[in-house]
Order: sequence, then structure tokens, then C-alpha cells
Amino acid sequence: MTNDHPISLQHVSRSYNGPPVLSDLNLSVKQGSIYGFLGRNGSGKTTAIRMLAGLIKPHAGEARVLGRDPFKAGAEERQWIGYMSEKGIIPGFASVGSVLKLGRDLYPQWDGALADALVAK
Repeated sequence: MTNDHPISLQHVSRSYNGPPVLSDLNLSVKQGSIYGFLGRNGSGKTTAIRMLAGLIKPHAGEARVLGRDPFKAGAEERQWIGYMSEKGIIPGFASVGSVLKLGRDLYPQWDGALADALVAK
């Protein structure tokens, strides 16, 4: 990690063909912290997270994960970023084992022992 605040949004704004969903948002998450986004529907929670995951770009300001623009992240950086859409992307017929295999295949730093322990629990 590049500093003691590996996740940050600085003066971020974003709209979708209308008024801004996010306007001049500043957020800095300290290393080792856990944050939750709370708010009404349409308040920008998912938009902010999708920016941090590198799925959409801010119209103004900058998003940084581990000191870098997440939209430009390569495979090496992406192995440290996890994102699960509220709509889900895993087919209903997928087994737990097949999903864990996908994780192992996509993320070189995958902790198989931890995954197995969590499944057993």
C-alpha cells in the first residue's frame, strides 16, 4: 500500500444525464479501517464504490486505490480490489466450489486455506 490512506476520493463529482449524484465528494479511508456507505436510494453510494472499483470514471475529481487510478488498474492491481454488485453476477446454478475455483483462478494471492476454513465454518 502506498500510504496510510489507501482509498480516497478527492473532489469527486458524477452525474447521469441530470443533476449530480455526487458533488465534490471527499473521502479518505485509513489503512486497516472498515467503512460502510449509508444513505437513501440515489444518494451516490453505488456510484462511489463503482468509481473505486474502476468501473466508471468521475466527471470531476479523482479516485485513488493504493495510490493509483482504479480505472487504469491492470491485473496486478485488480487482485487487491474486490467488488460484488448488489445485482449479483454469479449464476444461480453455480456451486460454492465453482465460485471458489474462480476466485483462485483470478487472484494469485487467493488464500485457499482461509476460504476452506470459512466454508467449513
